[in-house]
Amino acid sequence: MPYTRFPPSIPPRGGRRNWTEELTLPTRLELYAHGLVERRIAAYGFVVWNVGENRLLQEHGALAAKGPEATLVAAGYHALIEGLGWLVRHGHRRRRIVAYSDNVLVCDQLTGGRSVHDGAEWQFVREGQRTLRLFSQLSLESISEQVNDHAVRLAAGAYVAVQEEQRLQRAPAVLRELRPAGQDIYLVGDRYRVDLTAGTCTCPDFRTMHSDQYPIRCKHLLAALQQHSSQPPDS
Repeated sequence: MPYTRFPPSIPPRGGRRNWTEELTLPTRLELYAHGLVERRIAAYGFVVWNVGENRLLQEHGALAAKGPEATLVAAGYHALIEGLGWLVRHGHRRRRIVAYSDNVLVCDQLTGGRSVHDGAEWQFVREGQRTLRLFSQLSLESISEQVNDHAVRLAAGAYVAVQEEQRLQRAPAVLRELRPAGQDIYLVGDRYRVDLTAGTCTCPDFRTMHSDQYPIRCKHLLAALQQHSSQPPDS
């Protein structure tokens, strides 16, 4: 049973004369949240849509945790809580909100449908429930990753950014042995060949880490891009 907090079907007390309008579809906002974990790195993404105006209000992806704290539960809670926090900060907590997460465990724990046995998860559950109570009209529902593809792409992009930042820190050392060898082609010593047009490198790191899902660029490719961008246009 999804978490739901909507006003009763009869007019509530107080001066809210537009309560029926607030429940209608054109005023609804939708939050989509996704968290992922790869190689001990947890990242998340969330999207906020204004349904009535069919307008994207916000999209965001970022690092959630590294190392032992990088779990799917942590990533899932970060995605949902950060998305709900954005709604609160921008004055939307009294709007009708439908929040979607593809992490079934997170949804079940927050709705009371599954017990919390891990003590480390209690912090996330309490923060999530505390955040949910800030909203006067909110429903939390689980969806599949296929339906949640926009948030999935944002989380993947955040994960790629973390991986590439680690490689950028090692790129200066590559520049010392990088030399051009043709149109958009660079050689790293006598070991690797970088093709900027194709966006590829022959090093083991590129072959292991680069994929369609996570297009991570190795330090050699990043260094070649830096050197190429610093060259005069007519060089």
